[in-house]
Amino acid sequence: MRVLWFTNTPSNYSNSNQYKGGGWISSLESLITLSQDIELGICFLMNGQPEEKKVGGTTYFPIRDPYKGSRIQRYKNLFSDLNVIDQTIISDCMRVVEKFQPDFIHIFGTEGVFGLLTEQVGIPVLIHLQGLLNPIFNAYLPPFVSWKDYLFSDKRPNKIKMRYEERRQWKHSCKRELTILSHALHLCGRTEWDQKITSLLSPKSQYHHVGEILREEFYQPGERTTPSFPTIVSTLSDHPIKGTDTILKTARLLKENGFENFKWIVYGSSHPYFAIKSTGIDPQDVNVSFMGTADAQTLRQSLLSATVFVHPSYIDNSPNSVCEAQILGCPVIVTDVGGKASLVKHGENGFLVPSNDPYQTAYYIKKLHEDATFNTLMGSYARETALFRHDKKRVLSQ
Repeated sequence: MRVLWFTNTPSNYSNSNQYKGGGWISSLESLITLSQDIELGICFLMNGQPEEKKVGGTTYFPIRDPYKGSRIQRYKNLFSDLNVIDQTIISDCMRVVEKFQPDFIHIFGTEGVFGLLTEQVGIPVLIHLQGLLNPIFNAYLPPFVSWKDYLFSDKRPNKIKMRYEERRQWKHSCKRELTILSHALHLCGRTEWDQKITSLLSPKSQYHHVGEILREEFYQPGERTTPSFPTIVSTLSDHPIKGTDTILKTARLLKENGFENFKWIVYGSSHPYFAIKSTGIDPQDVNVSFMGTADAQTLRQSLLSATVFVHPSYIDNSPNSVCEAQILGCPVIVTDVGGKASLVKHGENGFLVPSNDPYQTAYYIKKLHEDATFNTLMGSYARETALFRHDKKRVLSQ
């Protein structure tokens, strides 16, 4: 069977902007290519000059990303019809389809343009749900924050322009997602949330449950140690939807209520200017360190020696960062939004707290530090759950 993927990352295509692999899609590619009856093609957007190549059983079809061209091109895009840009990309995608002649197309995500192919091709197409833009955009900003507040939180012209374009792209992408879902016939997902949302927005489609595998590093066995010095770990980006403001508010609450000797390590984000400004909290004053991007091994070691992993986002489907913490046996505290309730059973393999609730988050952090036996037990349940949920053979079969 010839299967063609359309992905938002280059997967294992090694020469794309020095991308070194990693991520759940590249892990899935490595697993899929072990199957002798599948010939895999992968198409994705990239900056620079695309170079088609075949490595092992996978043929890579990079196409030029019009959003990452020269500075002049990016400036022109500010005044361009985004629908025209979409159609340019789809035309390039159709040339890949015609060349590879797949029996089946697997599109990762409704976030990008690729889902529009469903209207263009006459072969089966499966859309793999990642996030869902419309409900995410609905919860994009923290409470009491307006788009005006966000757009002008940093008055430097380049930052205002960047955030204006961010909102413009989101609005366009949300509208495009509705078009994609209206034409989709087959969707695959893994949470009650994404199934409910798509039954509403894509009533003609058939939903298939398909799990996800994690990055290979997190399947490696490792001995978890509960630290005597409370250590909290989070992994998130700088986008306001990720709840960085809740981290700062929780950390301040901990310090104000006698829980002073802790450290909170945040990977992914390097300097969340908006969260710091909107809360008025200096991270250094509340023991929070923003470490920027970390490789999988660094994050793995950090989780194995953490008291707890906290994921405070305002909306999410099934964040892999939570799953990676669980499979290493680290207890998690997550906001009860989106699809997270499909990952966490409250009080057994983690804790669910309301969105924007630093008070309960602080309470459960203290509880997991003060009761090491309970911490270890919850971590073992989390690992057991995650090992089953992300079992490679099960996911490959699905």
